Amino acid sequence: MVPLLLASAWLMPWDWSSSDWSGLTFLAVIVGAYVAWRQVSEARRLREEQARPFVVIDFHPVANFFIEVRITNLGTTLAYDVQFKFDRPPTSTHEDRNLANLNLFKNGIPSLAPGKEFVFFFDTYPDRIEKNLPMSYEVHVTYTDPSGKRYSDRAVLDLDIYYDSGGITQDGLHDVHKQLKRIADNLGKWTDTDGLKVLTRDDLKTRRAERVADRAARTASTRDTGPENDSPA
Repeated sequence: MVPLLLASAWLMPWDWSSSDWSGLTFLAVIVGAYVAWRQVSEARRLREEQARPFVVIDFHPVANFFIEVRITNLGTTLAYDVQFKFDRPPTSTHEDRNLANLNLFKNGIPSLAPGKEFVFFFDTYPDRIEKNLPMSYEVHVTYTDPSGKRYSDRAVLDLDIYYDSGGITQDGLHDVHKQLKRIADNLGKWTDTDGLKVLTRDDLKTRRAERVADRAARTASTRDTGPENDSPA
């Protein structure tokens, strides 16, 4: 019954008292202040997002064979004290390319300018398949902006996402050896009469002299068998 009376009272504002109008004004001020605070907070957040550093680390396939690691600051401000923490040691089939052994990952990057990029070789894709090494790693990247605010981003370095995308194939070492053998067989067919042959300068001079001598012999033979030699005695 009480809710009905309250509802009827709100539906008949001409019956409101001055205290009712004051309460409504106060409520409107509160709602307006909340909306303004949300707008200011959202604007400040957008400004911070646009002005912050943003460090990204990822795998990058090259020529369907090689694997690079790329670290880039995609933000608009400098990133300080960039540190990387992997969920497990990122191993490579090339021992000197194990990321855990690189100074960059052991001690971090003191500062990384906007647009600056580190690119370095990590592994070869067929070798990882051959040795059954992990195809993905999780890494937490932490860094500080010029104001001292610390950021922590989670990244997943995943080679599996490049399957069937044209960026990486699953050919193993036996496929590479097969292609190399095919190339070697084709090279073996390149002979002097059945294909291409690499000639030295002496070979070229000899061939040029042979052509000149052959041309001179044909000219002399033509003169010897000319019309005057065909006349009856």
